[in-house]
Amino acid sequence: MRAVVGPQVPVVISLDYHTNLTPAMAALTDGMAIYHTYPHVDRPQTGSRAARILKTVLERGRPTARAFRKIPFLIPLNFQCTLVEPSKGIVVKSAAGELSGSGTSSPTRIVTERKAMRVHTVCVHTVAIAAAAMAEQDARGQEFPTKPIRIIVSYAAGGGTDITTRVAQAKVTEMLGWRLIVDNRAGGGTLIGTRAVQTASPDGYTLGVMDPAFIINPALLNDAAYDPLKDFASVTLIATAPLILMVPSSLPAKTVQELVDYGKANPGKLNYGSPGGGSAGHLAIEQFRTFFGLKMAHIPYKGGGPALSAVVAGEVSILVIGANAIPFIQDGRLRGLAATSAKRLPALPAVPTFAELGFPQVNVQTFAGLVAPAGTPKPVIQRLHAAFAGAVQAPDVKAKLEQLNQFPVGNTPEEFATFLQENMASLAKVAHEANVKLD
Repeated sequence: MRAVVGPQVPVVISLDYHTNLTPAMAALTDGMAIYHTYPHVDRPQTGSRAARILKTVLERGRPTARAFRKIPFLIPLNFQCTLVEPSKGIVVKSAAGELSGSGTSSPTRIVTERKAMRVHTVCVHTVAIAAAAMAEQDARGQEFPTKPIRIIVSYAAGGGTDITTRVAQAKVTEMLGWRLIVDNRAGGGTLIGTRAVQTASPDGYTLGVMDPAFIINPALLNDAAYDPLKDFASVTLIATAPLILMVPSSLPAKTVQELVDYGKANPGKLNYGSPGGGSAGHLAIEQFRTFFGLKMAHIPYKGGGPALSAVVAGEVSILVIGANAIPFIQDGRLRGLAATSAKRLPALPAVPTFAELGFPQVNVQTFAGLVAPAGTPKPVIQRLHAAFAGAVQAPDVKAKLEQLNQFPVGNTPEEFATFLQENMASLAKVAHEANVKLD
């Protein structure tokens, strides 16, 4: 079994059952933990206790030799640590003088002293052995890609996520010559595209650009059948963006308050569209509707493009969507009433924010982030991150995204994973308070 301990330390773990441990075996080992199994002392929580200890070790450093005696399943490796939980037991002695130079007991002596008992040994082989495997992975990462990469967008072409994806795609192709194909898989409240990425081969050749629906659907749908953090590998957050509440120019309401008054005076007359059930636009309008006590029918579309066309044509009364609507507001076909940003958008200086109108509770924003299937090799993730983060940070791409009233990011995979985790909690709260339910 292979593992990586710490930031870049490769390890090979060999687990076996032995009644004798020879000096030759010990010579192949950087560190060794030996423990005995007693039925009357085994506890179900032993593994979780070991995990907590391991976390402390990785954060604070290796414990003292004395502390090492009671750590279950903890294997020292050149002052790094890793963990296995194949069976239960308690560490009673660590080998090689307890790795501190303070003891003299050898692995062979310990086994001799406990020869009547079954001894489990876990040997961590030399870093040099594992380094060869890591070098092979690195080489594959350097060769990547050798064929076209498919980027799945869970919306129809022309929506905000699609536009952001194509801006980044064009720059990566320009910088590196990679062939990137945008594959729009709209429908199912983004589940069709999301599952296509989830079930793809974890080789880096199928990616997905996700928006808030990616992290809210598991909380709203029993059949979502995926975990955004466990079933996907984060690559980078491309950009974040505020949303804009808009209505057709034919609707008499010219302000948020006038829209609320019109809705209450004409119950059942207003409806609202969204880029898809569970999307950021859906959650934002539900937040708005709940806050003001409006009753309106929801009409979901397969992406921001179709939803935008619907509100321009007057098929729906209200839409909350991103910057792709700005040209329609600027030419008068749509009327922007408020934005979810902290300050007014430069492209729409006449459109106030919800916060300045006294409604800071309406604050959902959107984002576009790149993910790969879980299990994608780390060197490939690193190559993808370098390509897309580099593209996002390029001056011309930053300028394009800012013109679209988006805020370019290009953070690390770890930072993007943290962003997803934090936003999962906040959007779930919005969905719960608005009683959002999806079929």
